[in-house]
Amino acid sequence: NAEIDVRIKEKGIDEDVGYIHGFGGTIELAADSEEPIIWFPILGEEKHEHLDKAYSHIRPHEICPVLPFPSKNPRRSDLLIRDYHQLLFDKLNIESQNLMYVPEQNPFEAYIRLTKAIRNYYASLKALNGCKAVISTFSSKLLSIGTLLAAYELINQIGVGVLNVDSQGYEIDSFEDLKNLKDESELFVLWLTGEPYKEPDK
Repeated sequence: NAEIDVRIKEKGIDEDVGYIHGFGGTIELAADSEEPIIWFPILGEEKHEHLDKAYSHIRPHEICPVLPFPSKNPRRSDLLIRDYHQLLFDKLNIESQNLMYVPEQNPFEAYIRLTKAIRNYYASLKALNGCKAVISTFSSKLLSIGTLLAAYELINQIGVGVLNVDSQGYEIDSFEDLKNLKDESELFVLWLTGEPYKEPDK
């Protein structure tokens, strides 16, 4: 339930910003090279400070914000665009055609769309020696899984980093509200590798 993530408030963010271990070495090297860096931040509520800090660390050549749609709240992506409008379009000068959409509750579809977008950028920029990509997840846990799957597949082919902006702590406004949301939540089980069912011996 993405609403649960919204209700868990973060208390400040760490000064140190870094890539998840194993997903960033090639990006750090690319920072001093001529390879363009494309940034895919997956947006969630109330992450303005996180986005600012991540942008300052990455200094990307192009940004493709990723919005959750379809979602349980059909207006969620519209509300996110409204909340981040000044940051995205006035400060970072993002073009509207760069907006991407991935299903809120389908990490595998998110993985497919992110992978395709990164491959397309790499092919388009091949004349400039390709590009590097950075993905940041400021959204739900399900979409974080899609992010890691995309990075894992592409890291040795193109070079994909997963940038993390940690919080100093968390607080919950109302445990009662959280309990009610928990009762309304759906459980997701993801099978990432191996055979889910074994054929009976004949």
